[in-house]
Amino acid sequence: AYRLPNLRTLLLNVWHRAQMFLRRAGTVILSCSVVLWALATYPKTVVPANLDQNRAHEMQLENSALGHVGKIIEPLVRPLGYDWKIGVSIAASFAAREVFVSTMGTIYGVGEADETSLALRERLRAEVNPVTLQRQYSPLVALGLMVFYVYALMCISTVAVTVREAGGGRIGWGWAVTQFVYMLGLAYIAAFAVYQGGRLLGYS
Repeated sequence: AYRLPNLRTLLLNVWHRAQMFLRRAGTVILSCSVVLWALATYPKTVVPANLDQNRAHEMQLENSALGHVGKIIEPLVRPLGYDWKIGVSIAASFAAREVFVSTMGTIYGVGEADETSLALRERLRAEVNPVTLQRQYSPLVALGLMVFYVYALMCISTVAVTVREAGGGRIGWGWAVTQFVYMLGLAYIAAFAVYQGGRLLGYS
């Protein structure tokens, strides 16, 4: 006969799993943040003394190792409405999708950043596309980004689980790679359709 689970046992199990997730996610986010900070800080760029703080930070960032990587990624994500900063953040979030926000925080130099960070929100709202002179991160771009993350498989641990559950070895890795490429491609196509479709309808 079916028995209702004991409430105390259920709560303890939930708490234990939540602790494991927070410990793992916190470690991944911290590690990625340290690496990204180093990439965004070096090599050092000589900045003219008459530049304001924000422009000086932007100049350093564009000439850093992270900036160079971002410029390589940018042509791939430009059709989705993303710039190199979002491209780098997406690449970093392959470790865990929670890393996306902390990466944007590192790029914009706002220190501790999460989804409630007012400083990061204000910087994103103020960002202007140097070519179109319009908002870089419009609601349409944000919608496309959300759609991308709905479909994309952005978690290394999920790939590892797929390998294990599929039996490991070549077969396990074959399934994992197929799943990853398929879902990433689906995410790209969906985000492309949202952004370009929105532009055709007159949204920006």
